[in-house]
Amino acid sequence: IEFLHRIENIKKADNVILIQPPPAEHESKLESKLSDLETSLRKVKARLRKAKLEIEEKDIRLMEYARLSEQKKALAETTETSAVDISSRERKDRKQRESSAKVKKEPRQEDNRKQTSSGQAHDFESTRDMYEKEIHLLR
Repeated sequence: IEFLHRIENIKKADNVILIQPPPAEHESKLESKLSDLETSLRKVKARLRKAKLEIEEKDIRLMEYARLSEQKKALAETTETSAVDISSRERKDRKQRESSAKVKKEPRQEDNRKQTSSGQAHDFESTRDMYEKEIHLLR
């Protein structure tokens, strides 16, 4: 009786909350929800792993693209520099040949024309200039 009286007093107290076990029906619903949440969590983790792999692959491709872009840029700069060097050298060489050809052509103009095996006169100086122009155009 005294025990029951204490329980009554505890129930009447404002600051005490009695914990009652949930009914079996409610417990099975909670277990079902927990199972659903665990399944959803596994699915989300799988999607997260897949997304991380995709991001890593994209990062690798992006780094490769950046590296190739840098190489292409460096190659373009090198090519541009060497093309400028080559064209400036060619202009200097051409000017020197033209100036030396003008000086040499007048006294030796007949020496440049020689007989070929077929007997036709051939101007080797003009042929060489023609080939040099073609080579320059091909570059």
